[in-house]
Amino acid sequence: MSLCLMRADGSGYLEVMLDPYTNRTGDVWHIQLSGLKDVANLVYGWRPNNSSQPTWAEGGRFHPAYIMLDPYCPRALPIQLPQAAYDAAPLLPPEGCVGTCLLGSLAHLVDTFDWQGVTRPNRTLEETVIVELDVAGFTTGHDAEASVPAEHRNTYLGVIDRLKDIQQTGATAVLLGNVFLSSTKPAVLPNGNGSSAVEGPEVRRPLSFFAPDTRFVAGNNPGDAADQLKALIREFHRAGLEVLLEAEFCLTSESGGGIGGRLQSYAGLDGDMYLRGGGGPEATGVLNTGQPVVRQLVMDALRWWATEYQVDGFCFVNAENLTQDQHGGVLDSPPVVEELASDPVLANCKLIAASANDTLLPRLGERGFPHYGVIIEWNNRFGSSMLALLRDNMGGILSNFATRMTGSQDLLAARWDGGLPGGLAAGRRPAFGVNALEPPLAGSLLQLVGAAEDIERAEVVARSLLLAMLVAQGTPAFNAPTLSRKGLLRFVRGVLKIRKKYRDLLAPPMFDSPRAISWHGLDALAEPDWSGEAAASQIPGANYVAFSLKGDKQQAVYVGFNPNPEPCAAALPVLGPNTQWKRVVDTARLPPQDVVLDSGELLDTEYIVAPGAAIMLEAAPQPAPPPPQSRAATMQASQVYGRMGPG
Repeated sequence: MSLCLMRADGSGYLEVMLDPYTNRTGDVWHIQLSGLKDVANLVYGWRPNNSSQPTWAEGGRFHPAYIMLDPYCPRALPIQLPQAAYDAAPLLPPEGCVGTCLLGSLAHLVDTFDWQGVTRPNRTLEETVIVELDVAGFTTGHDAEASVPAEHRNTYLGVIDRLKDIQQTGATAVLLGNVFLSSTKPAVLPNGNGSSAVEGPEVRRPLSFFAPDTRFVAGNNPGDAADQLKALIREFHRAGLEVLLEAEFCLTSESGGGIGGRLQSYAGLDGDMYLRGGGGPEATGVLNTGQPVVRQLVMDALRWWATEYQVDGFCFVNAENLTQDQHGGVLDSPPVVEELASDPVLANCKLIAASANDTLLPRLGERGFPHYGVIIEWNNRFGSSMLALLRDNMGGILSNFATRMTGSQDLLAARWDGGLPGGLAAGRRPAFGVNALEPPLAGSLLQLVGAAEDIERAEVVARSLLLAMLVAQGTPAFNAPTLSRKGLLRFVRGVLKIRKKYRDLLAPPMFDSPRAISWHGLDALAEPDWSGEAAASQIPGANYVAFSLKGDKQQAVYVGFNPNPEPCAAALPVLGPNTQWKRVVDTARLPPQDVVLDSGELLDTEYIVAPGAAIMLEAAPQPAPPPPQSRAATMQASQVYGRMGPG
C-alpha cells in the first residue's frame, strides 16, 4: 500500500510506500507524516499493490494503476492526476489515463465554520412532521424559479433560498436526499423481452460516507461543499427546523467495477472486506455491514455527521442490509444495530430505519427493524394499507386500515410473549412509526394515484390519503414534489393546524392514553364491514369507514372515508346537548373549500360523502336562538304594521 500526496491543482507529487509490519494493524493501514506545508491545498489517495496477487482486471483484489479514495476522507475533490502519478504506477491503467478522479482533501484539518451560536431545535418526536426533499429537484424547475437565482439552482444554497417555502408546509423536520459524495451511473433495467438488460435513468450511489457531495456547490470551488452544507443546516436550525440525512449503507457506486468500469474506493482497496461478494469486475457494490471493520466505518461516519455537521438524525434507506452478518445471514440482534441503539453520540439523534423489502428483516419483518426501543420505523405497512383502501377500494381490509390509523400496534407495541429477543419484543410509542404513503424521497403522490388518467379524481384521492396520514397516530412524512401543487400545499398546511388543535385526541403519546374512540359504518350505530362480507357481495357503500373521537370540554371529531365508486350518505353520531357537527375538511371540494378552519357549515344528522373522498368534522356549539322580544317591542311593531296597512 502506498500513500499518494499532491496539490489540489495537480502540481507536485509524492508517493510513500507503507511497511506492512509498522503501518498496518489488523485490516487497517495507517501512517503519520509531519512537517507538511499548505495542508489545506493537499489531496491524497491510496495505491494498493501486491505483486504476489493477480490484478483487479484479472479477477484479483487490487490494481496498482489506480489511486483510490480513502473511505474515511471527510472531504473530496475531483483532481486531474499529474503525469508523475502514472510514472510511479507499477502498471498502466487498462483504459489508459483515467482523467479526473476523486481524492481526499486535508482542508478539514485547518478550516473552521462559524455556527453563529445557532443550536439544534431538539423537537420531540410527538411534534415532528417530516418533509422530504432532494437538493437537485427542490432547487430547479418551475417551483424554484421565483425564489432561487440561477447561480443557486441545483445547490445547497438554493435550498436556503426556498426556506420560507419549507416553513409554509408546517413541517418541523427536513429529510435531505443523499448528500454523501456519490457517483452517477445508469440504472440497469430488464429489456422487457427477456433477452438482455438496458440502461435506465441515472442513479446516484454513495462513494464516501464522510464527505459531502461536491456536485451541489454554488460557484466553481468544489472545496466549498462542506461550508455550504453546514450553512444550510445552520439556517434551518435558526428557523426551528431539524435536518435529517438520508443514509445509504447498502448500495454503493462500486457495483460492476465502478463508474465506467473503473474502481474508485472500496472495491479497489479491499473489495473482499468492504463489499458482499468481493470486488473486481463483478462487484455487487453492496456494502458488507456485517464485517467488523465496515461496521466501525458506519458508526464513525454517523458520529462525524452528528458532531461536525450538527445533523439531527438519519434515515437509513435499504436498512435491511444492516441486519445481515458478513455472510449475508439475517440476524435477530445485528451488532451494528446494537451499537446504533446504544451509542452516546447518537443518543439525541432521530434514527429512522426504512427497509425496501421487509421480508429481508428478522422473522420476515413481522416486528419490523430491530429497534431496541429507540430506533424509529418507516412504516411501510401504513402506505400499503392506505393505498389499498383509498386508491384501490380493496375489500376486506378495513380492520387493517383501523390498525394503521391507530398507530400500528402490531408493529410498535411491546410483545414479550412470542419468544422474541429484546430488540424486537420491546415496545415503542406510536410516534416511532413514520406514516408515509411512499418510500423515502419517492415521486409525486398525484402520479401514484393516477393523475395521468384522471387528474380530478387523483386530486380528490390524494387529499384523502394526505388527510389519513395527517390524522393517524404516528409521525407524518410527505415529500416536497407532492406539495408542488399549490392546492395540496394549502390543504396539508390547513390539516396540520387541525392536527395541532386536536393533538391529544388524534395523536396521543401512548397507545393506552385515555381517549374515547368509536368506529362507524354508514350507520353511525353500526361498525364498519370488518369481515369484508359486504364488500365481497358488492353492496354499495360497503367500504365506507369512519371513526369519532371524544375528549374533555365537549371536544369531538369525526373522520370518514369513502373509497367506494358511489356517493354515500353517512349518518353522523349524536353529540351532546347544545353541540352539532361542523365541516372542516371535505376532500371532494375545490380549494379553498376543501379545508375551512372557521367558516364550515353546521350539519344535521347526515353528510353526503363523494366517491373517493374523505371528510373531517368537529363538534361546535349550536348557535344561540334569537332572544324573545319584550312586550313593549311587540306593541311597537304592531303599531308600525298598523300604519303600513290599508286606509
